[in-house]
Amino acid sequence: MTSQISTIGLIAEYNPFHNGHAYQLAKIRELHPDATIVVFMSGSFTQRGLATVADKWTRAEWAVHGGADLVLELPYAFACRSAEHFATGGVQCLAGLGCIDALAFGAEAETVEPLEKAAACMDDALLQAALHERIQNGASYAVAMSAEVAERTGVTPEVLRAPNNILGIEYLRAVRRFAPSIEPVLVQRVGADYHDTEIHESFASASAIRKLLEQLPPSQRGEDREAVGGVAKVGRESLMDCAVEGSHGEIPSTTQSSSPYALPSTLPQSAIRLTAPSGKGPFKFDSLSDSMTDGNFNHLKRVMPAGVFHDLQQALPSRLSHQDFLLRPLLSRLLLLDAASLSSICGMGEGLEHRLLSVAREARSFEGLVGAMATRRYPRSRIARLLVHVLTGFTAEAAAAFDATGPRYLRVLAMNRRGAKLLHQAKKTARLPIITKTSQFFKSKDMLQAFSDLTPLQQMLLFDVRATELREMTVPERGRAGADFRTSPLYVKQ
Repeated sequence: MTSQISTIGLIAEYNPFHNGHAYQLAKIRELHPDATIVVFMSGSFTQRGLATVADKWTRAEWAVHGGADLVLELPYAFACRSAEHFATGGVQCLAGLGCIDALAFGAEAETVEPLEKAAACMDDALLQAALHERIQNGASYAVAMSAEVAERTGVTPEVLRAPNNILGIEYLRAVRRFAPSIEPVLVQRVGADYHDTEIHESFASASAIRKLLEQLPPSQRGEDREAVGGVAKVGRESLMDCAVEGSHGEIPSTTQSSSPYALPSTLPQSAIRLTAPSGKGPFKFDSLSDSMTDGNFNHLKRVMPAGVFHDLQQALPSRLSHQDFLLRPLLSRLLLLDAASLSSICGMGEGLEHRLLSVAREARSFEGLVGAMATRRYPRSRIARLLVHVLTGFTAEAAAAFDATGPRYLRVLAMNRRGAKLLHQAKKTARLPIITKTSQFFKSKDMLQAFSDLTPLQQMLLFDVRATELREMTVPERGRAGADFRTSPLYVKQ
């Protein structure tokens, strides 16, 4: 790792932000205390096709309190796609700033070398031909790719199939193609596995946290306030009032304090050694009664910063997303579409449109429909994304156009003082427009125009706005419409 790294980029989802994320940012800060940390984060839907537990501005604020300096949105056109497109879009966004020295990412691998070896061979024409043959024979993309790469590199299939390693390999592929000057920095993942649904000491995967949130009863809302420590929101300022629009001398000075969003001091010492935490073993939640063990939210409190816990507690039950709320909008949409129209949706193909129209008639929940559609060849994540694309109208033609050009803007969500300073500098280095106010590029009335009448930038931004509005439909108590046009980036005092 070079000593010249002054700006480090990450690509993340923070759905929700937890101790593992805080650890990663703290480790990066420990290695490079003077570096500015920039995160491109999924907006309203994740790579697995899930509505985010909290809106993108709240999650961006969590990230800044947790150690990031500047958070921007990874456009829906890349965020709600396969690992390859997710990684490619994220790396292209980082490259678009024109000032990123390194890309940090978490992975199960101990070193970056086996991942780089895998990335180097994945674009080989012979491998692609063999990969296509395996898929034609019924293998999923992930299984086919890991088998082919293992044969060619000697890297074990176990390494190649680990969820964060898969994404790490895709990051490295994208860096090779679009940003060869950016240095990869691997931070070994600690604690829970990406798909783990159990709580381990002070660590849990985002999947486990979301599962536990679903199990907690609404009656828990509002209880145990003293245990939270009375955490209040740290002061926010609109970006329009801070130095990005004017002089940096106008930014209030910041002080170091024990932020409720920072890495908890109670993390097991084994984490500092970059090894999985040891202890009494995981807590398993197989039923609602199990989830109530130790009282109100105690398991959640251990695995995330106090400020994030407080926000989620305040959100229960009325402001947390529920994917099943999307079933009726989806069924209504399917009433208006025939198989030919559905075939144009991104990710559709090989008769999936006919299967969807048939299976949807008997669906009783969104997740049930995903399960009924999923097969070994078409995993749940692909199906979930596909259904979300049906609702947003994201077509294969639009996806191809976006893939050909890459991201068309850099949209700011939140920052602190150091992030604002970098953003000011990026105005000179950025290769893409920086959006701090949506209406400067895209107004609510533009949503009424024909898609073909919009500029390429507006077309991409349209899907971010649709995704925000669609996520709002997953929340029991909907807020006001048009959040993308009404919400300015957050300036977080620390």
